[in-house]
Amino acid sequence: MAEGGVVKESLAKQIRDWLVFAFAMVGMLLGLFNFFTNSSDRKTLRETAESDILERTSKALAEIAPEGVRSREENLIFDRTGKELKRALAADPRSNQLRRLEAERLWLSGMKQKAIKYCQKAIRDIPEDSLLYAELGFLYQRNHQLDDAIRAYKTSTEYHNDGHAMAVAYTNLGTIYYEQNNIADAFKSFKSALETGLNTASACKKLMFVITNYGNVLGNKNEVEMRCQFGGPR
Repeated sequence: MAEGGVVKESLAKQIRDWLVFAFAMVGMLLGLFNFFTNSSDRKTLRETAESDILERTSKALAEIAPEGVRSREENLIFDRTGKELKRALAADPRSNQLRRLEAERLWLSGMKQKAIKYCQKAIRDIPEDSLLYAELGFLYQRNHQLDDAIRAYKTSTEYHNDGHAMAVAYTNLGTIYYEQNNIADAFKSFKSALETGLNTASACKKLMFVITNYGNVLGNKNEVEMRCQFGGPR
């Protein structure tokens, strides 16, 4: 009987230990479930917040007047936008969208060289990014550094991770070539912008202008009109 009691007691202890282990595992699994669920929720909230910030900041920077001619109200909006952008960057410092907007904010603040250097650093941190190279090209272009702008735009078109940025890069590249009277390369760039299928309104207009003024030697006007009508503009 003594042996039987020991066996029963040992068995009972094993059952208790197993139950403790089982409950511990259930608790751990529930904890992991809550962690990943909350992480997913936090990620969704963060992405939604960033999207809202991008929309508001892009709109504010696009509509702001140049430095020196802003109203008092516009300056307040600009300052508030800058503060919001800095907070967003502190939370997500590797966002290429946020960093592009910060470069644009610096430019609009009159800090042109600082804007260019900021964008260059962003590219070193996030290489092979079409959007950042397109922004760098735009900064160079407005600063009349056209050779640097051409190189940046060309690099932007080599990376296929942002179709919109590629379309902008090709369109702006075509504009530079046209202003340099390099009509053949201007035509090729506007045509490449059109072929991305994104942001093609400007490319359509400029491509039609080039063909209309320089003849069908460069391309078929009817074909371009059809593409602009049915493949764009967007």
